[in-house]
Amino acid sequence: MAVRAALEASGLDHGPISVHDKMHAMGLPRVPSTAALARIFREAGVARLEPKKKPRSAWRRFVYPAPNACWQLDATEYVLSGGRTCVIFQLIDDHPLRGRLPRGVV
Repeated sequence: MAVRAALEASGLDHGPISVHDKMHAMGLPRVPSTAALARIFREAGVARLEPKKKPRSAWRRFVYPAPNACWQLDATEYVLSGGRTCVIFQLIDDHPLRGRLPRGVV
């Protein structure tokens, strides 16, 4: 808690990751994990609540109910052996066809 208080007093970020890194930089022999520090801060009542953060449910893949109605596009730049660059595109229909068509169609 003293490391966190010192970081806070100096105006620096004083979250569990920053405290963990500072404790390592100080050369302390045993440094708690960032998860343990977060738990300690939460139990001590000094953790900042951030309700605007997205819940883990936001990580779920979005599935659209109709085919060809919504697509996802992703692109990655890749350097070829000769030094030329190319762009690799991945296009995904958000409608899940598997399980809705007879076997062997997809």
